[in-house]
Amino acid sequence: LNGWHWQAGAISISEFARAHYLPHQGERWDGSYWGHLVSWWEQRHNAQVLLLTYEGMKANLSVAVETIAHFLEIELDEPLRELVLKHSSLEFMLAHQSKFSDPLQQAATAKEGLWPPGETTSKVNKGQVGAHRTELPTEIGAEMDAIWRETVEPRTGLASYQALRAALA
Repeated sequence: LNGWHWQAGAISISEFARAHYLPHQGERWDGSYWGHLVSWWEQRHNAQVLLLTYEGMKANLSVAVETIAHFLEIELDEPLRELVLKHSSLEFMLAHQSKFSDPLQQAATAKEGLWPPGETTSKVNKGQVGAHRTELPTEIGAEMDAIWRETVEPRTGLASYQALRAALA
């Protein structure tokens, strides 16, 4: 989110995590990221919902594209498949970052002084799986794990995010 929601280096990942992932929302975590995650897990058998993980898509983009096309009932011939794979690549996204910007987000962050007016933001990041291991402080990760055990595991039966990934694989 660094370089998308705010200028790179404006706040630390710890500050962001504390503000957006760690605070209680009322008596429970339902109004937070954790409640959001659980609410989608509860829809996993809904025929109109397809749950994927970033890690799964990165591991095999071709399978992810085929899965999404099947879900959307799109006939995926070879030229279309190749085009989607090309446009889904990190290289393409980096070369066309403005296509992945969010004008409403830019206006809101500029209004709040978090981003210079007129500068373009981009959702395109490093395209790496597992960067949190080096960027997220250990104590923040431990707090997130505790929240998972307290709020997500009882409602999903999944002991960790890794278990969620495995269940969706």
